[in-house]
Amino acid sequence: MPVENQDHYRKTLRYAEALAGSPAQLAHLLSIDSRLLTSWFRGTEPIPDAVFLKLIDIVLGATKNDVERSRSYQDRGNQPDDS
Repeated sequence: MPVENQDHYRKTLRYAEALAGSPAQLAHLLSIDSRLLTSWFRGTEPIPDAVFLKLIDIVLGATKNDVERSRSYQDRGNQPDDS
């Protein structure tokens, strides 16, 4: 998979994490282990296409409240790969 795709996937992963409110909540929504999520944030493992599609579902399903919460989450400078 081209690196450019992974960059887009990772940006979507970070936005979905902000919408979810935490790395732990995103891992729960994706039904994955948080260690795998961390490897995707760090870029040590590629994000599978199927996971990217789930991330898109999370983004498209976001409510106005989710988006507002994500803005404050992003403004706080949360770094999910440091958790």
